[in-house]
Amino acid sequence: MRRTGDLKLIQELNRSIILDMIRKDGPLSRSEIAKRSNLSPTTVTTAVNDLIQDRLVSERGTGVSNGGRKPILLQFSPDNHYIIGISISNSKITIAEMNLEARIRCKEVYSTRGHTGEHVISYLLELIEYFINIINKPFGLLSRK
Repeated sequence: MRRTGDLKLIQELNRSIILDMIRKDGPLSRSEIAKRSNLSPTTVTTAVNDLIQDRLVSERGTGVSNGGRKPILLQFSPDNHYIIGISISNSKITIAEMNLEARIRCKEVYSTRGHTGEHVISYLLELIEYFINIINKPFGLLSRK
C-alpha cells in the first residue's frame, strides 16, 4: 500500500532530509537548515528537537550572528548509537560494532568451525549473543579499534 500525504510520512521525510543535511554539511544552524531545505522554521525546530531527543544530533556552540542572537549550531552525533555488521566467508565470521559513520569500535573474527547450512546460522546466533554480551560489559574482552 502506497502512503501519500500521510502526516507521519511527511514528518519522517523532513526529519530524514534535515538529518542528512546536518550529517553532510554540519555544523549548521536551524535557520540555515530552513533556508537550504525550504522548510518552515517551525518544521525545522520540531524535527531538530526530535533528532536531539533521539541523540542523533547535538548542539555544538554558537555561530556568527548577522544581527540579533548568535545561532546555535547543530552537529551529527554518530557515537550515540551503534550497529553490528557481520561478514561470513567459508572459513571465518567477522563481527564488528560500528558507529553511525561505519567507524569500527570493536571487531572479532571467529572460525566457522566447518559449520554449513542451518548449523552455521545457529552458530552465528550464538556468536552474536556472545559478542553483544561482551561489548556490553565494562572493560570487555574484545579488541577495541
